[in-house]
Parts: sequence; structure tokens; C-alpha cells
Amino acid sequence: MDETTAIAPDPRPETVTITAPVRTTAVNFQAQADVQTVRTAAALGWALVELLGRCFTLPPEVPNLIDWNTGNLMVLPEIRTPREKLRALVGHIVYLADLLDMSSFIIERKDDEDVNRRYVDVLSEKVSLLSQVSRDAAEAEVSKHICEQINERLFFWDEKIYDAFQNRPVAVYKAYMAGRGLASLRWYFGLQNNVLDEQFLQKLSGEYLRVMSPCLPPFIPGALAYTVSLWGNAIVRGQVEPGKDGGAPPELQRQADLWYSLVTGDADPLIHVDTSREGKGFIWKVLRLFWPLMLVGIIVFAAIIAVLALVILSNPNIIVTGVTTAAGLLALLGTYHTIATNVGSLLEKAASQAASDLKGSLVDSLWSSTQQKEVNEGMYIPPAGIGNSNKSKRVS
Repeated sequence: MDETTAIAPDPRPETVTITAPVRTTAVNFQAQADVQTVRTAAALGWALVELLGRCFTLPPEVPNLIDWNTGNLMVLPEIRTPREKLRALVGHIVYLADLLDMSSFIIERKDDEDVNRRYVDVLSEKVSLLSQVSRDAAEAEVSKHICEQINERLFFWDEKIYDAFQNRPVAVYKAYMAGRGLASLRWYFGLQNNVLDEQFLQKLSGEYLRVMSPCLPPFIPGALAYTVSLWGNAIVRGQVEPGKDGGAPPELQRQADLWYSLVTGDADPLIHVDTSREGKGFIWKVLRLFWPLMLVGIIVFAAIIAVLALVILSNPNIIVTGVTTAAGLLALLGTYHTIATNVGSLLEKAASQAASDLKGSLVDSLWSSTQQKEVNEGMYIPPAGIGNSNKSKRVS
């Protein structure tokens, strides 16, 4: 791409021990983070990265001039332009920041021309200016300067957010970082080299998503780890081709939309399950698990038939043979029934005991793992050129 952005490295540690008093707010945060707060934090982290990405990838546009004097009806637009989406995104950021009580932070740096003004107000103003500046060569330096100002404000506002989150449950900050990390896979793509590495992917899946996982619906944490691992490794290895504009390809854009809807709780993971495939897979798993018991039953039944055949062939007296065979059959069947009843009773007691001691039976675990596999594969949108070969690979 023609323009790149320099994202300064974060010099701050991931965890700190706070000895100085931390500014508190009127909100009484509980020791345990509630689900909605965690998801809102993830949405805010995502939105800040998306704002930065949209600013540096804002395409040139021809102004849409409308002649209002014709008297013709102008239908309200269904599709928004990139500049309109950029302005709307700032409004959404202000909404999320208000929910988390992060919108009151002001610029305190004395050398900043906007000192003592709220970050959200300055960002809204700068984005509005950027949306009005043409991206042609004549005003390229102006738009570049505005992007730099937005980048600077976001960087220092993020520091304020980081400090404030130290007074919240740890899941809130980790969710914020998870949202940022997921968004960076999509919105930083093509902006600069070496943004992603193995360490980044490990922290995203092994720390940020893992810590916030109790606040996500079932199957979501595993599916996120599965898709993030496949996409992240493909990006790190240079296997993902940029889109026509040099940014994220369409497949990655669709995958990112899915990540956002899931990490913020906007989508039900089970809508991505193919129930027909799920049922077949579950049946085969059950058969593979219980085939030894079925085999033992077949062997016992075959042994009974073999004994009956041997008795009939070795006894020359037909009447005696019939009586003996009938008696033997009843005895053997009675024995087999007794054994089967006892075995069934033992299995029933064992299953009942396991159900009381564990959170679900073995069959439940199989059903859960089958659903997880289907959700993983249903959520994964493979990069162009790689195909669906990775869908068969499981992520632990």
C-alpha cells in the first residue's frame, strides 16, 4: 500500500502492582466481572483498532453532489461510504466508552494543542475533518497529518484506559486486549510489516481469549482459538494474499465480522452447526466407544448357538435331543438373560454414579466434542488458495 502507519511498541507491562491510589469512579464494580461489561470491553478494544485502520486506509472518493432543486425524491442510502462508516464508528466508540466510564478522560499533555479536552471529543473532531479532506495528491499531506494526530490521541487514550482497567476484574482488561488483537488481524493487515508473530498469537489465544472465555457462550472460546490459530499462522507465514486494494482480502473481512459478532455476544454459535453432519459424527463416535461391549454380546450369543448345535449333533435320540435342546436352550437363555441383566444393572449404576460425580456422562462429552468440532469448522472461512484442508485439523 502507498501509506503505512507506525504503531509504537507498547512499553507497558501486561500486569502491574499498583501501590499509588487509583482514581475511582461512581460506578461500583463487582469483584467478578459481569458478562456484558466484558463483552463491551472487547467491543471497545476492537473499535479503537478499527478506527485506526479505517483512517489509514480511507480511499479517495468523489463528492456525491446532489441537486436539491429538482424536486426529485432522493431515497435514503442503504449502503454507507467509507467516510460515513468512519464517522459512525466514532459515535459507537463514544457510546462504548460511556458504558465503561472511559469517556471522561482528558488530554493532560501540556504540549498538546487540545490539552484539557476529552479524548472522545478531540477524536470526533479529527475524524470529522478527515472525512471532509480529499485524498488526492493536493491534500495528501493534510490527511496524513490528521491521521497522525488521530493515531497520537488513540495511543495516549489507550494508556488511560489501561490504567483505569487495573481497578477492574482482570477479565475486563483481557477482553479489551482480545478485542484489540482480533481486530488487528483484519485492520492492520497490509499496513506495516511484522505486526504479527508467534508470540502475539500465543498471547491472543492462550491469555486474552482464555481469560475472558467464562464470559462467552459454550463452544465460542474453542472456535475462536481454532480460527485465530489457522488465520494467524497463515498470515505470519505469508500465505494470505492481500485484497485488490492492498488491504485485508474478502475472506479475512468475513472472518473478522464473524469474530466480532461472537466475541461481543451478538451471534449464537450453534447457528454454524450442520446438524446432519453432527448427528452422523456423533453416531460413529458412540459406535467406536461401545463396540467392545457389542462384540462381547455377539460372542456370547455365538457360543450359545455353538453349544446347542454340538448337543443336537452328538445326541442320536431325537426326542431326548429335543427335550434336552429345549431345556438347554431355556437354561442358556436364562443364564444369558441373567448375565445381561446383571451387566446392565452394573452399567446403569455406574452411569448413575458418574452422572452424580461428573458434569455429564461420557456420551454427553462425546456430544459436546462433536458440537465443538462442527462449530469450529462452521466458523472457519479459509483464505483463498489454502482451501478447506485445514478444517480437518483440530486445535486443542
